[in-house]
Amino acid sequence: MTPVPVSPPGPRKSNEAITRLGLPFKREDMVDWLHPRQLSTTAIKAVLSGVFGAYADKREMQAALHPWIEGESGCAADYNQETGKDFWFDYVADVGDGFSSTYSIAWLLAQKTLLLPGDVATPLPRGRFLVLGGDQVYPTASREAYRNRFRGPYESALPGDPGPEDPSLFALPGNHDWYDGLTSFIRLFCQSRGIGRWATCQTLSYFAIRLPSRWWLWGVDIQLESDIDRPQLEFFDAVAKKMLEECGDGEPPRLILCTGQPTWTECGVEQRGRMGLRRPQPRLFDNQAFFENEIIRRHGIRLVVSISGDLHHYMRYEEERPQPDGAGGPGKAPDPHDGAQRITSGGGGAYLYPTHHMPDVVEVPEGNEKVRYRRKGRFPELADSRRLARGVFGLPFRNRPFAFFLGAVYLVYAWTLQSTSKTHHICPREGPGTDSLMECVQSLGFGEIGQVFTAFLRVLQHSPANVVFGLIVVAGLYLFRASEDRSWRRWLGAVHGLAHLVLCGLLIWGISWLNLEVMGMQVDNLSQAAWFGFLMLVGGGLAGALLFAFYLWASSKDHACHLNEVFSSQRRADFKNFLRLRISPEGRLTIHAIGVPKVPAKSAWVRRDPPEPGQPLFDPPGGTIPVERIDEVVTCC
Repeated sequence: MTPVPVSPPGPRKSNEAITRLGLPFKREDMVDWLHPRQLSTTAIKAVLSGVFGAYADKREMQAALHPWIEGESGCAADYNQETGKDFWFDYVADVGDGFSSTYSIAWLLAQKTLLLPGDVATPLPRGRFLVLGGDQVYPTASREAYRNRFRGPYESALPGDPGPEDPSLFALPGNHDWYDGLTSFIRLFCQSRGIGRWATCQTLSYFAIRLPSRWWLWGVDIQLESDIDRPQLEFFDAVAKKMLEECGDGEPPRLILCTGQPTWTECGVEQRGRMGLRRPQPRLFDNQAFFENEIIRRHGIRLVVSISGDLHHYMRYEEERPQPDGAGGPGKAPDPHDGAQRITSGGGGAYLYPTHHMPDVVEVPEGNEKVRYRRKGRFPELADSRRLARGVFGLPFRNRPFAFFLGAVYLVYAWTLQSTSKTHHICPREGPGTDSLMECVQSLGFGEIGQVFTAFLRVLQHSPANVVFGLIVVAGLYLFRASEDRSWRRWLGAVHGLAHLVLCGLLIWGISWLNLEVMGMQVDNLSQAAWFGFLMLVGGGLAGALLFAFYLWASSKDHACHLNEVFSSQRRADFKNFLRLRISPEGRLTIHAIGVPKVPAKSAWVRRDPPEPGQPLFDPPGGTIPVERIDEVVTCC
């Protein structure tokens, strides 16, 4: 391969770096999800991906280009020769957001060993391969976004070209990877390219990996909650038959299943009286239930562990095993290692998602029965999750473009109301200084709020544009709530819309009194108009953003609605996590959940200049990143 020339040396901006291929990448901040431009772009991409995905399924195209041939194992990689040895591998998901959080996890995954507190004598070695569980890029898939938010950080953490002793890499697409129809994902992960020294091996967006001691790992591409495509079903059906052939009459093969969404969390058992509990939607598990029943259980394969990302936290549910009949009775105590595990580990870099609203118990349909799973571990903990939710009140300061946008909307609405009022007499009282809305309301005190309300109604009678605009605001915020709440409470979204209209009216009243009564300005004076606009943009933006934040917080606290917006608006880079898994020489699987309570700030990373061959491009302050166990060591047999 012809080497790519490295960019010539020279001064660079502090937020830029060079990957091993000489490609500059920008060290991005966390995505500002409430930025007006971002909101519109993401919405358009999501709609387009759904439309084109329905008519041009890239999974079927992949299957046509890389057909499975009868007699082949179907493996993307085969590690069965490692049976009888210690075998380690890693899992991480939701990685491609801000540089500091993404690179922190990449840096930890790239280290040859990882020492956890209390395990001084037993460091955990780096995995032989890394599974990326979905959403390798945010906010939408593009070549530039992958370079800046995923490829640049990961190549900088483990620079160089893949060698025989270096780890492999397998990736599942998440919903954000699908936003360009999977084009960039296939180019990056399915063409035998290296991501630094991580070597990509797969040719499809789904894969099967043969592990030691009759263990297998499958990665299933669920594509934006669509039905699983027939070529993919046929692929895994053929792999399942091959697995059974190899086992013969021995014990059935054991499976680790990786999917793009932890839909089992939608099968919660609601607890009456508990406020803020997430409303279950069991139908969202239908696709995975179909796959598990028709492909896994029908062949007698034992599903031991299900792992997913998508929700940006750590959450583990363990199957409840039958209890013994009693001391001295015929019952037999369950083996503590027999219970299946369902784990969400989506802490690879994206903004934090809460844990306090998740159900304690889920009942998952498996075959003809519902199997009960109980929550055993979570990160962040309950108190931390609830405390962090209150951070949404910092929305006006963390999301200044959004606050400015709300202020601009208020200003335009006030401007059109004032212009309309000058062509019609709308003031309930007669006399001089009542020729417009501002003049009218500034002369009315708090004891005359009924007359203020009447004045606004009279303006609206002559301004159909303002009426339509107000209805759009109310309907839009109603639909915003109704998109995740089907109960009667969805009408609180309309109340939220009305609250913004009322707030706009109060701002007009208050600023009119300040400008005309206190400061003695003339209503048609240019300086008054400029001062009014400034106060509405700044004060109105601040007040509107605080109202929006209060609505989000109240909705999340009482009804577990808008939790995604509560936390995405905060763009928290901390509380990250990933999994390190081991298959012992005896064939037992152990799962180590590793958490990073706080990641270094972007400015704190120390750049190696010049970089040393094979060493990370950036080092954390102090030379290490504090990590901790966030769950007990889980053992499966």
